[in-house]
Amino acid sequence: MSANAVTDMWVSRQIGPFVVDFYPDDEGEGVTLYIWKNEHRDTGYSVGCKNRDQVRAVIAEVEAVAR
Repeated sequence: MSANAVTDMWVSRQIGPFVVDFYPDDEGEGVTLYIWKNEHRDTGYSVGCKNRDQVRAVIAEVEAVAR
């Protein structure tokens, strides 16, 4: 596994009004981040990420919107 692998990077968290869930993909090479608008997890979107930099960028964007 490369140093930039994201499958062991657990980032599920609450960011302001958003909930971010982290799920490894079926191939084991990337992850899908689900960004929910509320704790009920009924409205939101998903983002596929293949490396740690992409995960960090998505989290940074969610944090910026949550401010």
